[in-house]
Order: sequence, then structure tokens, then C-alpha cells
Amino acid sequence: MRHLNPRCTVKAAKELGKLKAKARDALEALAKVAAEDKDDDVRTVAKNALASIREALDLIGKNDAEKALAPLVKNLKSKKVQDRMEALDKLSKIGEKALPVSASVVEAMMDNNASVREAAAECLERVDPTIHKHVVSLLYDKNELVQERAVASLAKLGSDAKGAAPALRARYAASTNRAPNFDALEALLKVTPNDPVITNEVLRLVGQPPPNPNDFFAGQITNLSREIGLKHLNSLDVPVAKKVTALIAALSDPTARVDAVQRLGKLGADAKAALPALMKLKLDNNVNVRDAVNKAIAAIKDE
Repeated sequence: MRHLNPRCTVKAAKELGKLKAKARDALEALAKVAAEDKDDDVRTVAKNALASIREALDLIGKNDAEKALAPLVKNLKSKKVQDRMEALDKLSKIGEKALPVSASVVEAMMDNNASVREAAAECLERVDPTIHKHVVSLLYDKNELVQERAVASLAKLGSDAKGAAPALRARYAASTNRAPNFDALEALLKVTPNDPVITNEVLRLVGQPPPNPNDFFAGQITNLSREIGLKHLNSLDVPVAKKVTALIAALSDPTARVDAVQRLGKLGADAKAALPALMKLKLDNNVNVRDAVNKAIAAIKDE
């Protein structure tokens, strides 16, 4: 590649990048070009090609590891305590090479059997030491403040803490109408942002029906949870149509109406499905709603 003119080199690097894992033999040559070529464009394209190939190889490595570890993960779900204990022992010996299945180890930390839970905690320390301390605090410490700090620490780790997702989901699932654990939900959005279960939960919060007007506390919780849903709506990697559906549902709540209308307007032509619902609100009792509706309808039709 060094003897090609810059234009040919760029083209060659781009083609290698498109080949992804199939171009593994070109890694050394690309690395040299990325580091030494005198042309800025050539170096940039070479670096991008390198990243593309390495990412593909990493994915293959991860998939191969998960496939090799599948029998042990299956045994972790066995009804026999002995099978589960033996699987954890083997995973402990494998150590950090078993990182792709750390979430299964975390699930075992919530096992009904105390011996399995203890073995799983010890196993996680060897498989995924980055999250071990925080998951132990979250699952086993009785101090609510300690649990909150553990959740915050996992959230800061982002995707590096994806193995902790089962523990975070369990915390969120333990929510009640009187004590929702939104900290766990927000952590999950950072740890596993593309988890369909989590994205659907955010959509549900946005489109949930208005609370009983006679239950003040329930109203406060609904407003807070919808606010959290709306906060993360734009960042969800889901079809726009799903976001529109959730926002249309939110129109039924007078306290969320202006915000929902404005968000629909910002979606432009993608929110055409909301026009019938918006037209009905043109005569809303709230002048702010009427104003927002007129602007939203104009924005949607203009596009």
C-alpha cells in the first residue's frame, strides 16, 4: 500500500475496511500506513479501516467465547444445585476470559440457594472484578444509601458494567407505586441502552395514562416517571413511530400535554400520525396547549 498514490491508497484502505474480519491479514500494513503515511486523509482512512476490522474481530471473539461458555451458562440454570455450583467453579477457574457471560454469574448471585449465591459472588470477583464490589453492595448490603451509591457507580461505568444489568433490573422491578427505583432505570439506560425491555419501559412511562385525580401522591409519581421517560425519549434507538405513539398517549394527561405537543412538533413530518389527536386539541381549555398545538400542526404539515 505504501507505493500507491494517496488516492489509490485511500480507496484500498476503504475497501479493506468494508471487508471487516476478512481483512485481518491487512492489519499490520494498515497500522503502518495509519502511523507513517504523510497524507492526513490517508492516515485517517487507514485508522478508520483498522477500527472497523478490529471491531469485527472483537465481535467474533466475543461470539466464539459465548458459544464455548454456553454449556456452563446452561448449567447455571439447572434445577440441581450441584450443577450450578460446578458451573460456577469452572467459570471461576476460567476467570476474566468468561467476561462475556458475567451477567449470568450476577443472576446466580440472586439464586434461592445461599451456597450458590456465595459461590457466584466469589466467581464474579474473578470473572468481572470491575463490577464485583458494586454488585455485591447492591444485592447484599441492607443500607439503602450504600445501594444507591452502588447503582451510581455502575451507571458511571456505562457499557463496562453491562454484566450488572440483572442486578439493576431486579432493583427496578422491586419498585412500588410508593417507592419507584428510577435510579436503577437510569443506570440501565447507560449500561444497556439498546435493551428492548428497557427502551419499552421508557416508552411506557412516557405514554402511561393520567393518575387518579384524587390520589395526589400517585399523581406526583406519575409526573416524575413521565418526566424521566421524556428525558430519555430522544436518545432511544427505536423507530420514530414508537416515540410518536408514546407521545400521542401522553396527550391524555393535561399536565404533560404541552410538552408532548411540542415534542411532536419537533418530529416534523415523522409525527403525521399525531395530526388527528392534535386537531382535537385545537379547542383545549388551556391557551398554552392551543398555542403549542397550532405550532406543532404547522411544523408537521410544513415538512
